[in-house]
Amino acid sequence: MMCAAGVLYRGATNICFVSPTSKVNSAFFLNNIVKPIVKKDIPRLYPGEEHKVSLHFDSASSHTTPAVYSYLKSKKVK
Repeated sequence: MMCAAGVLYRGATNICFVSPTSKVNSAFFLNNIVKPIVKKDIPRLYPGEEHKVSLHFDSASSHTTPAVYSYLKSKKVK
């Protein structure tokens, strides 16, 4: 079992548990990790200050695809 979570100055994101049989590709990462953080966690932790938040991921190939960067840019997330 894998999990993904974030720790921010004002608290933590929700924990996402990933089944051992899941293939963590760009689409999975974007839909199940990034979008919930952007749509739910950042507004909850930084209401009205979402523009101040910067996300940092490691350089795994699923984290660095144009689709992920494009989504983050469209939501004005650094």
